[in-house]
Amino acid sequence: MIKNITGIFFMFLILSCTGKSSASPAEKKQLPARVENLSVPSGFDNQYAQNIKSGKPVHFTKPMLRIMNFTIPARFTEAINDKTFKMDDILKSDLASTGRYIILGTEDDIMAAIKEQNKIGYDEFKDDGSVTMGELKIAGYTLTGSIAESYPIVNQIGGHFSLKVAVSASITITNVNTGVIEFTKTIKSEKEELLFVSADGVIIKGPRNLTDKPINSINATGKDIDLGPQYRDALRNSVADIIAVIEERFPLMGEVIAINDNSVITTISLEHGIKEVDYLFIVRLGDELKDSSGKTLGFNKQVIGASQVTSVENGMSNSKIVKLKDTSLGIVKGDIVISMPSGYAN
Repeated sequence: MIKNITGIFFMFLILSCTGKSSASPAEKKQLPARVENLSVPSGFDNQYAQNIKSGKPVHFTKPMLRIMNFTIPARFTEAINDKTFKMDDILKSDLASTGRYIILGTEDDIMAAIKEQNKIGYDEFKDDGSVTMGELKIAGYTLTGSIAESYPIVNQIGGHFSLKVAVSASITITNVNTGVIEFTKTIKSEKEELLFVSADGVIIKGPRNLTDKPINSINATGKDIDLGPQYRDALRNSVADIIAVIEERFPLMGEVIAINDNSVITTISLEHGIKEVDYLFIVRLGDELKDSSGKTLGFNKQVIGASQVTSVENGMSNSKIVKLKDTSLGIVKGDIVISMPSGYAN
């Protein structure tokens, strides 16, 4: 009897271990859609790729951006109770913190500098896409925009209120050298909180930021709640999305310099502004693509796979392979890598 019980006990342990083992694939981290589909970001620099392919030295220069004044409607500054609010200051600070760009002054800064120097005329083009105006450096790209919409969506749902605000921000990126609008996009973000109120008007759960109206006057118009903090949160979400869009528009590029088991070492480094958890797409260059005059326009490209950055240091970074299109191809030294921020991968 004891032997039978012991045998059953060990059989139970074996089945338990087997069950844990078979469940592990289900626990595998799901990749963002664009990584899973190997959708390479726009902004591939064919000139950079050509220099790599031909063995020419490659010098990394950060794009130079100037954040111009954003148009802010009065209804938004009233909603957040701050008539001095400047979105361009927030964007300038957050973009600078990425480490990926050289951020120059705003429109007010440049006009003051031009007035002081009293000189107009483009003197010299730079490698980073910028130009100089006298002694003043002008960004290669300008970013303009506005808060296009901002409105509350407040509804009573049974015994509680849904407090939602929506903020839409539009951005335009212009090439200063050519005057061409290279990119424009409108980004909408929402922020929702729930407000639970008792029959006698006491807040049970939810935001406490009330107007000067009595609590028992709350209704579905939203006028009884100061939604300023929600507007600010929605705007912060829009700013984060704008930065992700810009990072996708101006991706980092490098090359594979070593492969160790499931890891890839590339030349994209701390100086570039790459962050841990950002994704890298590995691309292999094929034949040159030329027009009828013989000018090289680009290359046939074969997407090999994707990796996720695990560590960053001066001169290089290490990333873990997370997706291979065809395991028979493998990743080789000299393959081109192009970045996609983790926040934009979905």
